[in-house]
Amino acid sequence: MYPEDEYFPSPRPFWFVRSELLADLFRAELTVVSHLLNENLELPKIFDAPEATPSQRNACFALLAHRKLAEMVEETLLGRYEHPTFLGEEESNALYRTHIRAQ
Repeated sequence: MYPEDEYFPSPRPFWFVRSELLADLFRAELTVVSHLLNENLELPKIFDAPEATPSQRNACFALLAHRKLAEMVEETLLGRYEHPTFLGEEESNALYRTHIRAQ
């Protein structure tokens, strides 16, 4: 058995990945997020809605998972004092549409 502190994954699981690969992954994940939002226009309205269908819930989970992965990659790049590379309009829009705003 692993000791408890060794069992859980690192809070920065991508620390060893080259910056270029991380930037490519960041853009790819935002592209997937954009496609999910464009294919399911109602997703932002149905998060945690009791009337959501199983397929809508699956789409919401996929959106959250891909957005979380993009966030983890972005945090790794920013922790290296690097900005994710230039984002196209589609990726920028996906980032904006899923950005958590403080209230």
